[in-house]
Amino acid sequence: MLRAGESLLPEIKHFIEGMTSQQKAKLKVRLRLGA
Repeated sequence: MLRAGESLLPEIKHFIEGMTSQQKAKLKVRLRLGA
């Protein structure tokens, strides 16, 4: 597993920015359920 999460942040940010609003909504729900 990666310990340096900072290096992943730009990639994750870019990935999220490329998603559609519908995919973002699903992701938010998934994060809320997993929290």
